[in-house]
Amino acid sequence: MIRPVRLLGPIFRIELLTTVRRARHYIARGIYGALLLFVFWASYAATFGNGQVASIQTGAEFGELFFYNFAVLQLIASMLVVAAVTSGTIAEERERRTIEYLFATDLSNAEIVLGKLASRLLHMFAFLATAVPVLALALLFGGVDADHLVQLFAMTLSTVVVSASVSMCISVWTTRPRDAFLRAFIILLGLSTLPILVWGVSLTRTMFSPLNLWIAPINEKFLESNPFLFLIKMAESRAPVPIATGWVGVKVLVVNHLTLSLAMIALAVWRVRKVHLGKVTRSVSPSSGRWRRWLWRPALGNRPMLWKEMYAEQAIKDLNVVGRVVVVLLFLAILAPLGRTFYKCYTRQFPRETFQDVATYLGGTIACAFLLVLGARAASSVTTEKEKQTWDVLLSTPITGLEVVVGKSLGNVYSLRWLLALFALVWIMAGILLPYCFGLGLLTALTIALLSPFFTNIGLFFSLRSRSSSRAMLGSLLVSIMVGGVYLIALIPFFEGSFDRGANRFFMAPCAPWLVFWPGWYDPRVRSHLNDAPPEVYVLGVSLYVVAGAILVWANVRRFDQCVGRTGPHA
Repeated sequence: MIRPVRLLGPIFRIELLTTVRRARHYIARGIYGALLLFVFWASYAATFGNGQVASIQTGAEFGELFFYNFAVLQLIASMLVVAAVTSGTIAEERERRTIEYLFATDLSNAEIVLGKLASRLLHMFAFLATAVPVLALALLFGGVDADHLVQLFAMTLSTVVVSASVSMCISVWTTRPRDAFLRAFIILLGLSTLPILVWGVSLTRTMFSPLNLWIAPINEKFLESNPFLFLIKMAESRAPVPIATGWVGVKVLVVNHLTLSLAMIALAVWRVRKVHLGKVTRSVSPSSGRWRRWLWRPALGNRPMLWKEMYAEQAIKDLNVVGRVVVVLLFLAILAPLGRTFYKCYTRQFPRETFQDVATYLGGTIACAFLLVLGARAASSVTTEKEKQTWDVLLSTPITGLEVVVGKSLGNVYSLRWLLALFALVWIMAGILLPYCFGLGLLTALTIALLSPFFTNIGLFFSLRSRSSSRAMLGSLLVSIMVGGVYLIALIPFFEGSFDRGANRFFMAPCAPWLVFWPGWYDPRVRSHLNDAPPEVYVLGVSLYVVAGAILVWANVRRFDQCVGRTGPHA
């Protein structure tokens, strides 16, 4: 007897019961609620912290300011969390080798994919519901249009659905959860930023103009689907953004999102079984072997662990063709406006000091992304060995724990060398215009070098102690976010005025983004809230990370020796 096909099936029920017990979901909601409270306090301090008298007008200004800050945070958090939650669904089954059991049952492809997707979407809706009490508190101050509030939630829900659908489709083609998250993150980042950069380049009437005839219609659809552009248009109706506003714009955005979601879900349902069977029966093609002969690799030498991590574990292998294309387009989209700004400053059409600000903000953003990805990638370095059943082989070798930790740390940094090359290019261009920027760039690079051991070893710390890559990656990301500024929430009762007054300046010492941006911000000739913190605060913060990194290295080496069973003074 043929069993009738149900839309969701038993997978939905099982996934809902098993995933709801995981502590990571409650931790993520708690951190998100704490972030919202911090944004609430920061918006209140920005409105009433300058001695302004409380009135109906200032209350409305505070409500409006918090609403738009909340909207940006909600969109960014929802896209990141939905990529982390959804991208590993099918990949995790394949990595655990349990996906064959699903295919051996009478479950259809639609029941497997839609069941897993629906359970993740319910978790995301519960995650977004955390914001309701904080938002309700802010709405008491007024200043928020009811239409804007409903439009924001409609836009957020459609963004969650399309992000989950894209992540699910990526998971079908991916073997490991770490690779799936990296691909989903890069593709979602490309969908959010590339259309804006292409639109900005098209306005310059440069050599890209002949391509506008066929790029513009496609790019226009992506611009209409960008929730961040819609927020800009909502906040300032006169902003020169080529999209509709109001309910017309929301309708177009939701329709585009649902169309893309249905296409991604249909593709995932159609290919989930065929892709896995293809991966199982696939053999290495002769052309790939001939291509690899041209790749230069040094001899193995006396550092086998370092050689393996640097030359056998490449980050570019974590991306498929689409991910690589998106990375290349992102680099080109960054370099095109950067080169134009450099030319304008070089010919003195713009003040040359303008490029220092560009280098500071762009270089700092690249550095923050590097440290974040560094920790996330290191978090799966050991768990991947366990899942590939090569961890026992590594434990049986005479390689010491220090060699393993140092090899994985340096290999992790080496795998992201292209991001460091972009950072170096930005500061070299700034140094050509302003020679003293060479010193600022070197100081920023030194800061990254001193902070990198902490972030890569915090990932190794969780990877050595976790049973899966997802748990290790979540722990590493949570710690990275905490030192990225969330810890300031716990210090709110101790603040006296703004951040740049008295002892408050020392509270910024552990903030990693502030340390990365500080070399470009600090100028003793100019007094501002950005560079008012003295150099001793910067030195204190970097010293804390150096000490913490050394402690983590010692803890990771000790943990590896415990796994091996080595004891005694020579362990």
